Amino acid sequence: MEIVYSYAGATGQLIDMITTSKKFHGMIIAGTGAGRFSSLEEEAISRAIQAGLFIVRSSRGGNGRVVHIDAFNHLDIISGDNLTPQKARILLMLAQLIYDSVQDIQKAFAEY
Repeated sequence: MEIVYSYAGATGQLIDMITTSKKFHGMIIAGTGAGRFSSLEEEAISRAIQAGLFIVRSSRGGNGRVVHIDAFNHLDIISGDNLTPQKARILLMLAQLIYDSVQDIQKAFAEY
């Protein structure tokens, strides 16, 4: 499980490298502000989801909530709510031991 920190102009190459390594089953995106990321990262995230990785949006900002937004309706992505990227990583690892769908993992993030 990896954490990728987003920034303005990020290329998404790191996300692609993690996806193609076949060693990981999920990834945390520590986005800017409300968990947003660059358009190139968005394309890489879409490829990661298609490859079967679970992706969690979180914020690198230190506090605040990352909730569902319409801009990412086309991505099957999990919102990390108020968890830091590090806590979201741990919850994703635990949730994957029990659940195998984005909807069930999202429920775990909503509960914990």
